[in-house]
Amino acid sequence: MKLPTWLRDKLESLLSDASPAELGRAVEVLSQHYRQHKPTQTAALAPGLRAKAYLATRFAATFAAIRNVLQHVPSEPPPTSVLDLGAGPGTASLAALETFPHISRITLFERDADFRTLGSEFLPHADWRNDDFTQVRLPPHDLVIAAWSLGETPNPLDAALEAWRAALQALVILAPGTPAAFAEVRQIRKRLIEAGAYLAAPCPAAGECPMPAGDWCHFRQRVERSSLHRRAKKGALPYEDEKFSYLVFCRYPVPRPAGRIVRHPQHRPDNIKLTVCLGDRITEIHVTRRSRELWRAARQADWGEAWNTSTLLPPEASVSSPDR
Repeated sequence: MKLPTWLRDKLESLLSDASPAELGRAVEVLSQHYRQHKPTQTAALAPGLRAKAYLATRFAATFAAIRNVLQHVPSEPPPTSVLDLGAGPGTASLAALETFPHISRITLFERDADFRTLGSEFLPHADWRNDDFTQVRLPPHDLVIAAWSLGETPNPLDAALEAWRAALQALVILAPGTPAAFAEVRQIRKRLIEAGAYLAAPCPAAGECPMPAGDWCHFRQRVERSSLHRRAKKGALPYEDEKFSYLVFCRYPVPRPAGRIVRHPQHRPDNIKLTVCLGDRITEIHVTRRSRELWRAARQADWGEAWNTSTLLPPEASVSSPDR
């Protein structure tokens, strides 16, 4: 995925006055905080530098991941308002605008003044609030997004429940693609289903999560790196992979897939292995060339995509329990 041209140009404009040396040091500090799962607000950086380091290194990947997840939100009726919790510079709201052009009302909760300042450059007409979103009654909006923010609250389960109460149509939650974050996402999933929320994605069913102990459900979004992104992260690759866990809840039932591919497909000359969650279990499907149509579908299948029931278990595919 690429950033929209206007967004990439805006990023480069906002970072044009940053010293490359200072920005590089800030990127290292921020990256260390992310690796250690520390709140970014605790990073000891000069005013404004932490927010610019985020723009240089994290914005593109988080934007792309959110765009990916928003594809699972029903477009009928189209959401016209979005509530962004722990908004940073408005990354999720910008992704929502790119996905749902009918959005006309945006409310963002962000305590960091530097993020609000930069975010206003992207979303000057939005309603920016500096309140702690866990301490106020959230205003109802069609679409509520909590991207990488619930894990930094004192009680993620209660925060998720309040976010759901504010969602008129859908609630989207994203978290880091780590075992610890998935354990939290799993608890939120259970809590909101018990509260009556309809789980639209990624799960094919709303029963107990079948992911075995010691494993975790996460996905990947690849994003193209700009030259600025490569310089800031000192990376040689032209792309970056963002791994994340997510949940999409709706107020009303929507179609769910029969299965979801939960691992990167393993391609061999005469066999393709797909690890698929069927809702009540996780299984491995081994596809051979004997079925030309199925082989073609498996070759095109990717991690995170739905796997259709009509091609799920044909005679040409063998099924086994996953090797764990």
